[in-house]
Amino acid sequence: MKKAIIILILLLVLGAEIFLLAKFGRGKWNDKLGLALSVIGFYGISIGFIKKSAIGKTFSNLLEEMTSPNPILFIAGNFSFMGLFLNLVSLGFDKKRNPQSSLPLGCAGMFLLLLLFPFVLGYTIFHLLIIMPLAYLAYLISSAIIETICGAAGDIEMAQSAPGEADKKLSLKSIISSDREASKSFLIGVPSIVIAFLLKSISMFG
Repeated sequence: MKKAIIILILLLVLGAEIFLLAKFGRGKWNDKLGLALSVIGFYGISIGFIKKSAIGKTFSNLLEEMTSPNPILFIAGNFSFMGLFLNLVSLGFDKKRNPQSSLPLGCAGMFLLLLLFPFVLGYTIFHLLIIMPLAYLAYLISSAIIETICGAAGDIEMAQSAPGEADKKLSLKSIISSDREASKSFLIGVPSIVIAFLLKSISMFG
């Protein structure tokens, strides 16, 4: 019941975004669609960067949640990530400074963080209300595709042979199943950016 309510809320927020974009958004339909795809592509590619960072290596379950088709886990993962992001910003306002750090640069950075705080707060709201519903729909679709491939009973193996060496075999299914988070992110990130670029090209030269 809880999952159904959360899915309904996500769909309502997503529907409101589409309505507002279609009703009040300026430009042609391809510009509006390109904007939505750019947001999805940004999320997918960002997951790839996070996975390679210390956050991804330490909190691997966080990426599982942020790419999960389960709406409860997806929302929890995004809230946890934004919590880490805001905690990282708050470190800049720590009164106690490392003696080895540069005091002038530290003061300048603190002043810049203070000026950028409204933008940080604005991005947090934008992430939770705009990016998250669009990204969930994309990851729900990509999760279904990945599950179809990984759940298949059969597999396709590619072999490479060289003189004097043992044959090397590669399972196509293992490429996907070994890292589902990266596979889902690649599946939505790269195509979304490419299609958004093509739509922008159509708008510019069409």
